[in-house]
Amino acid sequence: MENNQFDNYINYRLSLEKTNNDLVISSFNYIINRINNNDQLQLAMDRLELLEYIIGEVKSSPSSTYEEIASNAYESFLLNKDDEKPEISIYDTILTKFLNLVSLLKSINTPTSYYKPDVSLINDMFQTVFNNLYAFSILISSKLYTSALTSWRSLHESECIIKLLIENEKIKKEYIKHIKYNNYLRNQDAYTKEELDANFERIKKEMASHDLKSKDMKKFIEYGYLYYANNYSSSDTRFKLNFRDGLEYLANLDKYASVYEGASQIVHSSSSYFYANNSFCKKLSLTLTYQTLIRITNLYIIYMKDYFDKNKDKLKEVNRLLEKVIENSKKLDQEIDIEGIINE
Repeated sequence: MENNQFDNYINYRLSLEKTNNDLVISSFNYIINRINNNDQLQLAMDRLELLEYIIGEVKSSPSSTYEEIASNAYESFLLNKDDEKPEISIYDTILTKFLNLVSLLKSINTPTSYYKPDVSLINDMFQTVFNNLYAFSILISSKLYTSALTSWRSLHESECIIKLLIENEKIKKEYIKHIKYNNYLRNQDAYTKEELDANFERIKKEMASHDLKSKDMKKFIEYGYLYYANNYSSSDTRFKLNFRDGLEYLANLDKYASVYEGASQIVHSSSSYFYANNSFCKKLSLTLTYQTLIRITNLYIIYMKDYFDKNKDKLKEVNRLLEKVIENSKKLDQEIDIEGIINE
């Protein structure tokens, strides 16, 4: 990057900030002049990174001198500099095509999400999923592959819930009711004794209608809405109020049960977390999360049918980006025997 180009970038970057721009520039020039021959700042990207540290220091300590700002920023730059390039950059097409679709979906969904379950429950859930999908890409580009795999675990849980809740209005209403039940159980200080007594009596009556005992209260509060799923049957001997034989099973995503349990072991076992096979976790988490994104996108198109009927250009754009994600997903499937792993 030529000096005049870099100066133009600095001016643009500072236009986005409410900082003491003179202090930023003085601090930056102070460092450059003192270590001009230092290899640490030969790359343009290094200078861009240093600039961000300086801006951060100025925001945090606006009354400091430029020498103090420069010293602190340069120390942070050196200590946090990672000379080891990531295996997968955030600019790699394996992530950019993934993020392009996520970003488009999020831009469509954001105006519909108020984080009020009585108003925008499903859109709130999609918004959380889109945020977590973005976070997943950061974990991959940061080489945090075991964390990426455990991130898929949360995405899988969310997909199961969303898939069931968009089936009918009754189960959605029951899910909201069970959110309130959970508040009664875990935030009892927020309610009067009379309110708690009345609501727990209501919960016990509902439990009795399903032949549940007092010991079953926690799992009823967490999974009791599943009784209203379209494919629930009281004669189903497999069904239980838990994730694997309840939520995951009714969502028809139980083929991932063994992989989900493996990811859970990594979450809950320190030895698994610290010594998991990074290469395997990277490939597996990418493959699984790509598949999840494809299914989530299709669920979103179904749920937002009215919107897409009125905005066919947006649907066309979603489908265009989805096709690119599907292409990448097929390539990832070839790198790892995902079906073999799922069916273990």
